[in-house]
Amino acid sequence: AVSSDSGYSSDGQKRKSLWQGSSSSGSKEKKVQTQADVDDALQKSDHSFTPAPVESKRKPSERRPSRFSLRHSLTLKDLPLERRRASDPLYDFETELRNSRNWNSVDILRDAAAEANGEKINLQDFRKEMEAELMAKRKEKETEVHFLTNNATKETTTTTAELSSVKSLSSPPSAVVAVITTDHSAVSGLSAGDIIHALQGYSATDSSACCAFFEEACARLADLALITDNYTHLVELGVVQTLCDALHKHSSSKEVSLACCAALANLLASSSTRDIMFGHGVINDLFACIKAEFDCPEVDREAFRALVTLSDSSSETKQIISCDLDTIIATFYLHEADKYIQIATCSILQRLSVDEICRTMIMAFPEVFDMLGSIIQANPNKKKIEMDACSLLRNLSLEEVGGSSLRSVSFVPFVTITMAAHVGNTEIFENACFFLSTVGLKQPKGFGALCTEDGIKCIIHTLQSNDTSLSLLEACCLALRAAIYDSDEHKKLCLSMGAIDAIICLIMVYPHKTSLLEAALTVLVSLSSKKKCVAAIANAGGIGSVAMSMRSNPTCSGIIRNGSRIIKNAVKTDPDFANEAVPAAVSILSCIKEQVHEQVLIEELCKFLHYLVLKSENWADRIISADGIAVIETAMKHNVKNRRIANECDVLLQILYNIT
Repeated sequence: AVSSDSGYSSDGQKRKSLWQGSSSSGSKEKKVQTQADVDDALQKSDHSFTPAPVESKRKPSERRPSRFSLRHSLTLKDLPLERRRASDPLYDFETELRNSRNWNSVDILRDAAAEANGEKINLQDFRKEMEAELMAKRKEKETEVHFLTNNATKETTTTTAELSSVKSLSSPPSAVVAVITTDHSAVSGLSAGDIIHALQGYSATDSSACCAFFEEACARLADLALITDNYTHLVELGVVQTLCDALHKHSSSKEVSLACCAALANLLASSSTRDIMFGHGVINDLFACIKAEFDCPEVDREAFRALVTLSDSSSETKQIISCDLDTIIATFYLHEADKYIQIATCSILQRLSVDEICRTMIMAFPEVFDMLGSIIQANPNKKKIEMDACSLLRNLSLEEVGGSSLRSVSFVPFVTITMAAHVGNTEIFENACFFLSTVGLKQPKGFGALCTEDGIKCIIHTLQSNDTSLSLLEACCLALRAAIYDSDEHKKLCLSMGAIDAIICLIMVYPHKTSLLEAALTVLVSLSSKKKCVAAIANAGGIGSVAMSMRSNPTCSGIIRNGSRIIKNAVKTDPDFANEAVPAAVSILSCIKEQVHEQVLIEELCKFLHYLVLKSENWADRIISADGIAVIETAMKHNVKNRRIANECDVLLQILYNIT
């Protein structure tokens, strides 16, 4: 909040008296009866020549105001009599000369001496001498007043607290209007309260003068809004409503719109003002400025700057902004070459995409993908664009529609190149990996060909070196699985770079991190389809590690399913691996018992048990000892209408019955 300063220095008190008028000076002046009394008093106090007081011939209404401050217009009437006499351009020297010669004793003696010598008084020379003396005094007084004025202006603009304090001496709206419209250099001396009060009460028939006033006043508010300590105070004064009213009143003025949008954008830097802005309908006003006919790039930049901040607010605010996505897209193409518009557009879309409803609205505009592609191409290696674009792509990939657009030739290489350029940036890397994994999972065929070798190397390197961010490790596993799904070349690359060892290490280090384990096992599932990879998995102790991870998480269907697939692929390569995986039998039975109504899972696990029982007697013995016959019978009863499950369970039970 802006602090107030109600105290005054000695100079400030003097200026305050000048602003309010010298009312006390009139009461202290004595009422004189004759001019002789005044001159006698002057002669007693000072023997030097001093002209007698003479009133100005100009009418009070015609006297020029001297704008010493922003508070009051100081006129000659407010000055002492001697200063008034010296500052009046219509001063009557003849009257001054006549009065001084009639009543000054020095002049009388001089005249008498001259007459005794037979000399004539040269009135012309005496007048020139007196005029020079008066002009010198006038310059001295004017210099003094000007110096006082400069000090007053300087001291009123020293601190922010003095400028924006409500408790300080406030200016009449008319004085504020006069300053803003006639003296731009003095605008910085106005307080926020003065400006807002003047804006709220201003009315003028001249539209050009009105626009000029609003432009300067709103520009000053924009400057005050740059100071963090002013936010709360400005809001309390009603600055938001004042700016909105100014936009409505001068919607056709690009200068007023620019100043108001800049002020609103500055105020939005404070999170506490965003809800207030939303309540005043600022979003609609900003879009009204963008849609205005004057087509001003500067106004659009300031409006976009405000929208970037607002789009990081509540879900309701995001959704209202999303309703004008067509305006954002049209404005982007109108200023497509403008770098700031490009950055702001990308930031707005990224922040809106966090909300599920906004994502759906964004996906309804196919132009968004073309727009994003052009922004990426126009800003190579620009970190801000890369961060926002990767986050936006990740969020949009969560939608069911639009997969083909996100899988386009431009986005996947961009993401992999960005990963390689920012290996140490966790945020970029994580968003990029999740994007690759989501898009690759939806349309796996041919996806590996879009992923570059450098990107895969970066993923593997991150798996080998990062042991702190679990979400990043999970994202890397999912992205790697998508990249190698249908690419033998990428699988060979993983084998040569030691990716298998890194994956197995994750399984052993994080045995209870179910989401990470499930993602890591998906990579091994894909790799285990190759005979060389199975040997590498077995040599690294992967078969036993997979079985132990299944035992640690018997109720996690994803881990049980992926683990059983890895074991099955390994047994296909070498039946001896079946005995190494026997500890997983109990976990599989537990999963069947817990997920008895999941028909797809039950069918797959029953087929796996059938295959393992045929390959290894140890598996049959373990199933029987773990009461597996009862578990399988229960699964068959709950899925009696599913012929495939019924057939698998029946065959498996016959084998087990024969053994018993």
